[in-house]
Amino acid sequence: MSELIVVGKITGAYGVRGWVKIASFTVPADNICDYRPWYVGGVSVDVKELRAHGTGFVACIDRCTDRDAAAAMAGREISVLENALPKLDEGDFYWRQLVGLQVVNTSGESLGVVQGLLATGANDVIVVRGVDGKELLIPFIGTVVGEVDIPGGRLIADWGKDFS
Repeated sequence: MSELIVVGKITGAYGVRGWVKIASFTVPADNICDYRPWYVGGVSVDVKELRAHGTGFVACIDRCTDRDAAAAMAGREISVLENALPKLDEGDFYWRQLVGLQVVNTSGESLGVVQGLLATGANDVIVVRGVDGKELLIPFIGTVVGEVDIPGGRLIADWGKDFS
């Protein structure tokens, strides 16, 4: 069985008939509509209906028949099997694949390990736990990130050790 990948979260109840509010972590957000089955708490759930609502989505899922059941699901992550995600072109990757990569600068100095990424609007930012334990924020742009070697477990950045 493939690994479960988090693609969203149940944020609360919607109405009185067991519908739940959904926040999508996919880009674009409506990609969450394409992935099935969903797993909530590690258990496969059947999505009976799903539609856009405000900045997120609302869904009717099996075994969730009233507001109390929907409210009890608030905060739970929505996952899908890794093999449900689209295959990527050569050189493309999912953000989650960057977490754990060693970050090395163009001088060969270790900067730390990728802890996550942030979407800031202007450009994405790599969050790196530095070798000194401090957090580094490195812009994820072509002029800074020169190479992403997922099989080799490293990312090369044109970034000095003393930048913060």
